Amino acid sequence: MQNLSVRFGDFHVGLRLPAGADASFAADWLAAPGQPADIDLDLSCDPAAGDCEPTYTRLDPEGFAFQGMRCAVHGSFAARRGAIVLNRPPAPERTGPLFAGLLATGYAQVLTRGGVLLHAATLLHRGRAWVVMGHSGAGKTTLAERFADTYLHDEYAFLVPDAAGGWSVWRYCESRGPREARPWRVPLAGIAVLSADRSRTAVQPIASADAFATVCVHAYHAGGAAAQAVFDGVLALVRDHPPRHLSHCLGQAPAAVLGALEATRDDA
Repeated sequence: MQNLSVRFGDFHVGLRLPAGADASFAADWLAAPGQPADIDLDLSCDPAAGDCEPTYTRLDPEGFAFQGMRCAVHGSFAARRGAIVLNRPPAPERTGPLFAGLLATGYAQVLTRGGVLLHAATLLHRGRAWVVMGHSGAGKTTLAERFADTYLHDEYAFLVPDAAGGWSVWRYCESRGPREARPWRVPLAGIAVLSADRSRTAVQPIASADAFATVCVHAYHAGGAAAQAVFDGVLALVRDHPPRHLSHCLGQAPAAVLGALEATRDDA
């Protein structure tokens, strides 16, 4: 078997390929070669894998099982072993099912820790992370491109509570993330939602009665055994980090955006 390593913040996933397998597809996933894995997944293929709606059929502190998006993956956190089955072998131009299976593995660990996965861009500033949510086309990628030196990702944000009572953002290695070195775990400064207003750069509070619903629509919902865990994670997040609206004017310098956010930082 060939062993590859994929990292989600503090959580390491080992991917065990069959002997003789072409590993060229994994160039963007080699986050920590040789790093001991928290769970090892044996990779195989089955044309029928994941031919269903995405759902967790199991999720608890001991392990998980997920199927959908042309893959099926299960694992035991206690035994640190599992398997990932794709509908066909991965290739450099065809990594979607593998990405889905790895994402489901990382998300299972985040959910069992009380965290959540948001559809969001993540910006670094003064050692902390701002998570900026938005629907597809809202401007997350544009925002990340303007902060090319200080972003973690433009599509996904893993948010995890820590033992000290705060929250952290977990970075992970994937082709849409930055190629340069970035920290793997960053304390959370706050969360925001991109507004449609592009005429100015400003931050506005979101009413507490609307906070949960506003953030919940940007969380990744996997049905079945994970449904309640997602809601619980969002509730805990908005309790500790109330969201705000961010208006982002492209005509203003990136520093103005960071300054507007920093003025409302949750621990300021």
